[in-house]
Amino acid sequence: MDDDTEIKFTDSDRNGSIVKLLCARCRNKTKHTVILSSSEHWSVNKGDMQGIQDYCVARCNGCEQQQFCTISSSTEDMDEFVDSKTGKHSLEYIEIIKQFPAVNTNYEKPPMYLGMPHELRSAYDETYRALCEDLPKLASIGIRMNIEIICTLHDVKGKWLPQRIEALYDKQIISIGMKEMLLSVKEFGDKGAHTIEIPKPIDLQAAWNALNILMLYIYGTKDTNDYYKVKKAFQTKKRKATPDAKSSESVPESKA
Repeated sequence: MDDDTEIKFTDSDRNGSIVKLLCARCRNKTKHTVILSSSEHWSVNKGDMQGIQDYCVARCNGCEQQQFCTISSSTEDMDEFVDSKTGKHSLEYIEIIKQFPAVNTNYEKPPMYLGMPHELRSAYDETYRALCEDLPKLASIGIRMNIEIICTLHDVKGKWLPQRIEALYDKQIISIGMKEMLLSVKEFGDKGAHTIEIPKPIDLQAAWNALNILMLYIYGTKDTNDYYKVKKAFQTKKRKATPDAKSSESVPESKA
């Protein structure tokens, strides 16, 4: 840290104040009450640049879920204000609010998320965090990576990802419509990894939805499939133990 930088921590006067934050549970921007806070005051070159950052714990006034956020302002972030009555010009501080962890209400995890294999769930989590942190290129690469991991978990062969997606279809793990969808998502991920183009939000949302459809198709019906497999095995065993009326009829003895 530079010798001409001064930092001082003090009690904050934000306790009890209201701040609007995105609530992950309410899935909307709601009013939050600050219940705990502390202030950091900093200055550089004896006040040539200065600012304040408040560290806050805030509670949603709707669902009461608590979140951590920072509220900062400085001489480097100011906006000019003109009084409509007097025409007088003045400068006002711009408050910058950041939440930790970041909340993004545009993307959701599917209900069968916890039922995924551990290796896949870890990669899926990283991709979801990239989406929430508004890191579109990392998120697009992550979506493609999830498809790669699914291919590996199902032991499909192929040197390139399109060949492995085709193998998923050949093994009847995915439908032909889903195969075409995954090939498009693969191309989307390639652009994120190999070009300077920033993925568009609408394309990112479509790719994320496609990944979740794939997860639901493969893992969402696992419990249902297991149930019917057990049920079918039980019924087969029961039929063998108790033959039906037709099969239980005595066979006439052949006449010599």
